[in-house]
Amino acid sequence: MILLRRRLRRGWGRVLPACQDSSERRQHQTEPSIFHNIIVIGDNSRRSSATIDSKKVTRMKQPILFIIAMILRAVFVPVQVTAQAPRSVELEVHDLDAHRFQAMTEADLPALERLLSNDLVYTHASGWRQSKAEFLASLRTGELVYHSFASESRQAKVYGGTMLVTGRASGKVRSRGDELNVELLYLEAYVKQDGRWQLAAWESTRVTPAPAPSH
Repeated sequence: MILLRRRLRRGWGRVLPACQDSSERRQHQTEPSIFHNIIVIGDNSRRSSATIDSKKVTRMKQPILFIIAMILRAVFVPVQVTAQAPRSVELEVHDLDAHRFQAMTEADLPALERLLSNDLVYTHASGWRQSKAEFLASLRTGELVYHSFASESRQAKVYGGTMLVTGRASGKVRSRGDELNVELLYLEAYVKQDGRWQLAAWESTRVTPAPAPSH
């Protein structure tokens, strides 16, 4: 009996240290995994924070880029429009004059009725001045016949609802029975009425031939 007790005590003495060693080993094995989890969590937190910061920066950049785009548009668009405006006026005057001169050579009275203002004052190079009604009547009766008429050059400027045009023209005309070849400088005024340009005034003068060189 005494011998049995001694063996049991020796056995328990061996078992307890073994248990303690195994528990310590488990504890040491567990600790690195805990630290690893802490590191991973910290790393994920930093990544999440970086992602949030990048999103904030992107949101902040969008309004700034929009403002810059609007400023550039405000600066450059008016410059482009201003540069194109004179060209469009020249084209518009070219079309108006070409249409009117064609109507004059063809004695197209309905077309001239639309192209000429009711307040028209038409002054020929000879000083003969006519109203709209008188000018159309001269074309109707043959008192005034335009065989050909065309503008060689012109310049136009718009002042509100009025457009002034200076130019040079040439043509073949029968005026009161006289056949004439004319070279003219002219000034004409268009006014905008009912949404379209109409001729309100025309005045021309003959080009003086250059004097012959003296020897």
